[in-house]
Amino acid sequence: MFKASVQSPYGLTPTVIDVRVTARGGAKSKGEVVKFGTLATVSDAAITDTAVGSKTSIFSNVIEAAHPPITGQLHGVCLEDIADDGEGMVRFQGVVEALGGDTSAIGTPCTVEGTSGELIGTTTETDVVLALPLEALTNGGLHSVLFNGAGFGNV
Repeated sequence: MFKASVQSPYGLTPTVIDVRVTARGGAKSKGEVVKFGTLATVSDAAITDTAVGSKTSIFSNVIEAAHPPITGQLHGVCLEDIADDGEGMVRFQGVVEALGGDTSAIGTPCTVEGTSGELIGTTTETDVVLALPLEALTNGGLHSVLFNGAGFGNV
């Protein structure tokens, strides 16, 4: 998640992982939290395999996020608007502008709200923490967060 800073002599540098994906099941918006498709739930008929690098793989297709996210699910934040069945970039890990879904304060552990793809403060000990706000969130606004698509763990 972090490596030694190469930009300055002090502190940590968050690792950034951006990937090109295909949006399935509807258009996605910049800042929206999405999850990578799975075969177990037959998330979309176009997702047919688990081969790394395949355009039909669970590792290259994103669908609408659900609440609560389940440990082991992979998530990303859209770096741009992506049309249904269109390609675009998502950030799997690093600092990113994400949609806020409530008024969580800086550093509040956040999870995904669900169909809106917005970040909200965690409410139960089973919520998977996906982001830590670097500024206070507002409902529907884009805000800087430290994001980990594999999750930081549970509260």
